[in-house]
Parts: sequence; structure tokens; C-alpha cells
Amino acid sequence: MGQKGVSTITIQVAGSMTVIIPSLQECDKKSIHMEISQGAFGSGDHETTQACLQLMQCLDLSGKNFLDIGSGTGILGIAASKLGAAWGVGYDPFFSACQTARINCQQNHVNNFSLLCSYETAIQGKFDIIFANIYFDIVEKIDTFIDHNLKQGGLLLLSGIPIQENFSIRNLFIKKNYLQIRNLLHDEFSTILLQKRNCGD
Repeated sequence: MGQKGVSTITIQVAGSMTVIIPSLQECDKKSIHMEISQGAFGSGDHETTQACLQLMQCLDLSGKNFLDIGSGTGILGIAASKLGAAWGVGYDPFFSACQTARINCQQNHVNNFSLLCSYETAIQGKFDIIFANIYFDIVEKIDTFIDHNLKQGGLLLLSGIPIQENFSIRNLFIKKNYLQIRNLLHDEFSTILLQKRNCGD
């Protein structure tokens, strides 16, 4: 194992810029590199995307399956694949985003991340981890869907949550018997990592 805090996430964005994200100090994971074409949300330069990637580096994704809600460029799903996830599904209602995500998967040689250009109604299954870097009001609308599709003991990574809405979103899931693992406050937004408790906990 390498020295803690020295691994990075490097994102080459459409040949125009390189985003280098340092890993969190407490993580000891391999560095990963991605090539991302722009055309949808998720180039890696926004604070919410960077926080998601940093927390993902702290998680043990080996052999896990995942759902990426509002997948955008596919950046979170691609990162999950590179961090050892077995397979995943992402969905986004915007056709241009789905096209971009498919191109990005090809560029990064990721073939275990399936993309649907649709809404949550197209998704059925149980997932080890769910990512949602989306508007907070959408999280509020699909909270039952999220809870239904996350396995007992599974992890929920939420970002794009304005700081003023952070408490209400956390409380929404804590009332559903979720445990708060991390709560990161950024300049304008926040990122929340929660765990769905097992029945009886």
C-alpha cells in the first residue's frame, strides 16, 4: 500500500484542460485517470463532482453493483468501474447526456456500466450503492424510489445539495432509518454519504 493522501484522480476534459483531484487524507486508494468529453454535467471541475469522486475513493467498491441517478457524462459510473465495481447502471433523461456518457465509456474502456436514456421508472433492481449528484428537489421527489432500490446495508451518496437544504435532505433519509456517514459542506453545495440500516438495527 502506498502512502496515504498521495493518490489522485486525474481527468482529461476534451483535450482542453486537466483536472487533478487529490484523494482525501484518510483514503489509501490507487490513482485513477479518466478522459471525459464535455456535453453534459460532470466534467470534474465542479465541487460536487469532485467531492463524490473523493468519497468514492474511500469506499470499497470491489464486486459491488451501483446505480448512478442523473448520470450526465457518466463520470461517476466510470470512476466506480475503475475503482473495482462489478457492474452498474446509470440513467439520464437527456439524450445528449446519454450520448456523451456512452462515448466516455468507450474512451475509458469501461464495458460494465449500462446507460439508459430514461427516468427512474425504467429501473428495477437492488443496488449496493446509489450515486445521485442532482438537484435537491429531484431527490425529494424520488426518495421512495431510492430507498426501494438500495439494498439493506447499502450506501447512498448524494451531492448537488445546496447548503441551506442540507439538513432537510439528511433528515429525509435519517427518518427512513439511514445512518449518516459523512456530511461535507462546500462553498455553495454539500455532499452526503448515508448507509441504509439493516432491518432491526
